[in-house]
Amino acid sequence: MEESTRSPIPPRIFLWCVPRSCSTVFTNFMSYIDGAEVWFEPFVVSWMNKFNWFDLIEKKEVGAAGKKIVEEVGASIPEEEWGNMRPLQTYSRYKWTKAELEREPRNGQPNFIFIKDMAFAIDGHYEYLPEKVPCRHVFLIRHPHRFLYSYRPHSKMIAGCSPEEEYKHGDSDMLIQGGKCKDQIFELWKYVRENVDPNPIVMDTDDMLENPGIILPQLFARLSIPWKKSYLSWEGNGSIVKKWTACLEHFDRRINQGCFDRALYSTHFIPFEQPIPGMDDLHPDIATYVGKFMPGYEEMRKHVIQK
Repeated sequence: MEESTRSPIPPRIFLWCVPRSCSTVFTNFMSYIDGAEVWFEPFVVSWMNKFNWFDLIEKKEVGAAGKKIVEEVGASIPEEEWGNMRPLQTYSRYKWTKAELEREPRNGQPNFIFIKDMAFAIDGHYEYLPEKVPCRHVFLIRHPHRFLYSYRPHSKMIAGCSPEEEYKHGDSDMLIQGGKCKDQIFELWKYVRENVDPNPIVMDTDDMLENPGIILPQLFARLSIPWKKSYLSWEGNGSIVKKWTACLEHFDRRINQGCFDRALYSTHFIPFEQPIPGMDDLHPDIATYVGKFMPGYEEMRKHVIQK
């Protein structure tokens, strides 16, 4: 940020996402912006602690693949390479996360602190959004057909289900929540508009991937971050994650799942060549939830950064 307009307290810039929205690619991109400090899903870790996610392994409420992943935690990232990552036991629940996001930065004075997180993780816990520091909220949305089509096999893999098995949504399923799901990102967007910022920023993943040179300069202008065309490509060697503030077990689990293979080694944004799946392309056990997400998506779509 320019010196004349820089706040003495670095603003917190939240990127609220739906699953399977290329948000980790975007986080990788933001890691190379001048003066950025990056946090990775701190409220997701609060959510995991709320559900005692790792304890569920012993109760066999997480499938074989999930158990194998947890048993392998630590194998992917040697301790000497943890960087800013912290073990799970240093994390607490929502109150602690809020306090951590409000504290003074530990590593110098960044221009801004970027926090990538999932809307489902803060649902029902809005009182823990930071209040003592300046905050901006950006919402990354995606067509429900697109993210649900991708979410189903991803979640089945975590649960240890074979591709042929029916997808059963347990209460600890972050999105479907045992069939009781609601559109968490839409609800959060409405809350922010009514209580925090009447004009929060909305981006559509597909717009961003197709036209990053048009969408991202507009985003940066609204966030008061100076734009450089050179930002559209970056190193993408994966080592940047050592600078992220993240939970070691959560991050390592995602690496073992293969979730980040493309995202962490990306060097630029790549548009999707496949068209948005139709209803007939969605398996019936996930297609039934499209109606939960489509109205909110269509309303938020009216407010996206224009390509």
